[in-house]
Order: sequence, then C-alpha cells, then structure tokens
Amino acid sequence: MKRSHGIRFFLALVFLIGIPALSQEVPLASFTGTIREITRNKLAIETAGSNVIEFTCTGKTRYFDGTKKLDRSRLKPGILVTVEARRDLDGSVEAVNVRLERLKKR
Repeated sequence: MKRSHGIRFFLALVFLIGIPALSQEVPLASFTGTIREITRNKLAIETAGSNVIEFTCTGKTRYFDGTKKLDRSRLKPGILVTVEARRDLDGSVEAVNVRLERLKKR
C-alpha cells in the first residue's frame, strides 16, 4: 500500500513540474532576406548568404510595415523583409510575422 502512495506522489510531482514547461512558448526564429516568391500559402526569401528559405503562410500569418498592419498583396519579389517563424510538428516552417524592412539612410 505504501508503494502505491509513493508512485502517486511521484506522478503528481512530475505532472505539476511539467505544467509550467508546457505553457512556455518557444521563441520565434527571425530571418531577413529578399522576397523571391510569395503566394497565399508560401513565402520564399533569399538571405544575404544566398540561402533560400521557404515558409508556410496561414490565415494566422500577419504582415507589418513598422507597427501598421499590411495587406499581403503589397509584398512583391525583390522587397526586403524579416520573417519571424516557428517550426511546425510536420517539420515545415510557419511564418508568424512578416515585417517590411526599410533601408536606413546614411
């Protein structure tokens, strides 16, 4: 009987310790590059190192020009953007926020 109490205590402890870990979100990864292709479901950018990264776009993907929301249709190939993204369970990379980058004047 004492053994079952010990197991229950251990399982309860593991459960309680695991709850905060489940509620913490993984930080978004950030990628900057020039748009090569953009469709309703896909965004491909080319980084300064000539790497091409493809992102999945969903209805939850948000587009910004500074702090203002931007319509996706304004983004065209050749425009510099920063994409904040996360990896989905299927291994694809989902674009969460796409931010228009402005070249700084010297």
